[in-house]
Amino acid sequence: MGKWGEKMRVKICGVSTIEEAKRTADLGADAIGLLAAVDVKKGGVSRGIITKEIARDIVNSLPPFVDSVLVTSYDNVEKIIETCKFVGNKTLQICWPRDFNDEWVDRIRENLPYMKIINVVNVTGKSAVQKAKKMENFSDAILLDSRIGNQLGGTGRTHNWDISRQIVQSSNVPVILAGGLNPENLKEAIKKVRPWGVDVHTGVENPDWSKNYEKIKRFIRIAKNE
Repeated sequence: MGKWGEKMRVKICGVSTIEEAKRTADLGADAIGLLAAVDVKKGGVSRGIITKEIARDIVNSLPPFVDSVLVTSYDNVEKIIETCKFVGNKTLQICWPRDFNDEWVDRIRENLPYMKIINVVNVTGKSAVQKAKKMENFSDAILLDSRIGNQLGGTGRTHNWDISRQIVQSSNVPVILAGGLNPENLKEAIKKVRPWGVDVHTGVENPDWSKNYEKIKRFIRIAKNE
């Protein structure tokens, strides 16, 4: 049993079409990640990016109990708020292109009081433990991801799970593990880190970046121990 109970939550990120969203939801995903507020030049991923119009259509197509997570690396809080209002997502995942800014979070909560906020910590060394602790009071959850150079997510690379486990053990909010996860390494990752949830992007994709439903099915079954 993990710190937050037995139920593992699963987010499938980089969903880019209504069909992918519906199929992913049917396979048992708890949430889908929409890359509609990403600035590639300022640390965004380069695959799975969609327009805010497509993101809004996907959100409107989702069945009840499946969460929509807008992923952003925008360097402008007003632009983030504007995009969230347009898309209609209920959760916001912030990949910080610069240092964490608690005033941004306060501003988002003032304008979007219903919004759940997931702050991303890039686990590049032991300093990630202090970064995660700093974010706790401004987060509904923390997501641990890998980083390569300026790429803040979607790297397909794992990071040091020992550090991730330390963050989980000391955190007062749920922690989501991401970064290089796939059906082959997921069981080991969960056993070692014991996160509240897991997040996958490139690990369940085809070579053309479309979603591989067999991989998604396997990933979710392993995560939920089915």
